[in-house]
Amino acid sequence: MKPALAEVASPPPAGENPPGDPQLISDLFHALNQPITALQCALELSLRQSRTVAQYRDTLQAGLQQVERIATWATRIRELLQADDAGDDRQVLPLESFLQEAVSDLQPVAESLQVGLALRCDISAGVRFEPRRLRQALFSVLEYALSSSAPGDAWQIDACERYGQAAVLLAADASPRHGEAGPPLDGEPQPSASTLTLQQRLGLAIPRRIVEAAGGSLQTSESRTGLRVELCLPLAPA
Repeated sequence: MKPALAEVASPPPAGENPPGDPQLISDLFHALNQPITALQCALELSLRQSRTVAQYRDTLQAGLQQVERIATWATRIRELLQADDAGDDRQVLPLESFLQEAVSDLQPVAESLQVGLALRCDISAGVRFEPRRLRQALFSVLEYALSSSAPGDAWQIDACERYGQAAVLLAADASPRHGEAGPPLDGEPQPSASTLTLQQRLGLAIPRRIVEAAGGSLQTSESRTGLRVELCLPLAPA
């Protein structure tokens, strides 16, 4: 069976890849190609074989799930490729307010995951950023932190001014791990380990590109207590 639709998901030529992690780009297009191929195969089999109404309904339902996966991966790939654009509406923004907004928005998610989320700010200067981009970067970093957590973990977020930059440090106080992760919630589809890893890589790559486009940096490291994420942004001139 020739996967004709797979041509749509081919990565750009080697010389035209955007800056960043070329392996991530390749892995994302591979992930997008999988549901495209599965959908094509299911439709071709349905056309070649006589089936009952119930079987056609099952095929359509499975096809819709593949379409949802295609739409999700396509959206995320577009977000990654657009993240290098710093935007045309850059302003001097109060980082503390944007941090408080992001933490407040994700607090219910953290509580549902049984993960602590605390913010401490000591910063008065602003950063030069496009509002939408700053929200996206902060929200994505916090989402990445939560996706890397287990029940009982606690995240402390500290923001301060340091060496002419706004530094935001997310430090995890990881709870002791006893055995494997708990069972999935009833009725909630669980992504495969490879898909989850790819989602986490993408969840970090997008804010890193956004921050770097604005002249900042984003670094991760492992400490004795858990994961650390450090976000640095140049302060706007007074």
